[in-house]
Amino acid sequence: MLFIYAAQLALPPYDEVARDVLSSIESDRLMVLDAGQQGGLTDSLDGGEEINLSSPAKKPASIRHWLAAGCQVIRWDVGDEIEERHRKRGVMAMYQQNAAKVLFPPGVMHIPPGPVAFVGEIIVNAECFPPGEVEALTKSFQFVLAHELTHVFGFIREVWS
Repeated sequence: MLFIYAAQLALPPYDEVARDVLSSIESDRLMVLDAGQQGGLTDSLDGGEEINLSSPAKKPASIRHWLAAGCQVIRWDVGDEIEERHRKRGVMAMYQQNAAKVLFPPGVMHIPPGPVAFVGEIIVNAECFPPGEVEALTKSFQFVLAHELTHVFGFIREVWS
């Protein structure tokens, strides 16, 4: 059985604006690592000891097909999700995911839950985008969402390739 997932939008009344952002992504291709390439990271040291994960990314992947692998939901914040310290700094949205817990838990002696337990989401600060101001705030909302999508693309490039 084949399951096809799509990122869910839960941003009323900004759902259509969010769809416009997703449909206006300039390129549908994202270069990712080839899992079958032996030693794909060997030449990717960036002068020090840090690995540059973007340098060996040479395999094209469709953003539209893989978006839900990095972000299942784009939604408003609920309660204190965007913590008080973030609100003070003017955080309008954030991308969060639980890969460290379900894919790569440090120091565990058991098999991690894996991709089925992965949750990636863009959470938008509802206080910044009141429902009655969609027309006035469309450009700002588009910019914020596009910025958060860059975090999703980086995650897809580095982890799901």
